[in-house]
Amino acid sequence: MVLPACTKTGATGPKGATGNANIQYSAWDSTFSGTYATWSVPALTPGVLDSSIVLVFVRQNGYVYQLPYDNVNGSGFYINDLLNTGIITLSCNSGYNLNQFAFRYMIAPGNTVITGLPMDYQSLTSRFGIAP
Repeated sequence: MVLPACTKTGATGPKGATGNANIQYSAWDSTFSGTYATWSVPALTPGVLDSSIVLVFVRQNGYVYQLPYDNVNGSGFYINDLLNTGIITLSCNSGYNLNQFAFRYMIAPGNTVITGLPMDYQSLTSRFGIAP
């Protein structure tokens, strides 16, 4: 009986696509206070706002949520974001304070290939090599 075998090395494959060089993201920022704040983001140009995907995330107690966030299980808590040229506006309802949270944004230019399938925060950071 003769069985075919595989070798451990083979021909080098084609060069893969460049990694996350086009994805821009911020460090986690927890310097906001009150129920309303503006975040200076010079990368939010009119061109970026017209042709890119901009996502904003909130982190608290080890959990990360994409904004806008609305706690639908009865507490009435929400955090909203509004994108404009050069700024992200953050707001939450009274009784809470933005200083309880950390925020991060990600900008994916229009030429970045995505699957069209929804991704949670962990999938996004893993896919684009971003430290959570």
